[in-house]
Amino acid sequence: MTSGINSKDAIFLALTGATGKTDHHADGAKELKAGPTTGPSATTHGRLLRLKNRSQYQAADVAGADARKAVEWAARLVDAAAGSVAN
Repeated sequence: MTSGINSKDAIFLALTGATGKTDHHADGAKELKAGPTTGPSATTHGRLLRLKNRSQYQAADVAGADARKAVEWAARLVDAAAGSVAN
């Protein structure tokens, strides 16, 4: 979860040389949406954020299907960050 959400910073640093810092992760999705070639990552980032509080701060378990999707989404963002840094 955290690696996917924080991948936004690596993507933006690689593409633009700067990234916004805020305590509100939703602002990161807005930054990705407005950024160069990062629209699909914004959608994935937003999906991951919708599960963040439930998966990290609540006592109840997240459904298995939701957990698998979160891992998939986080992996997409980590891959996008790795690709951005490699270029």
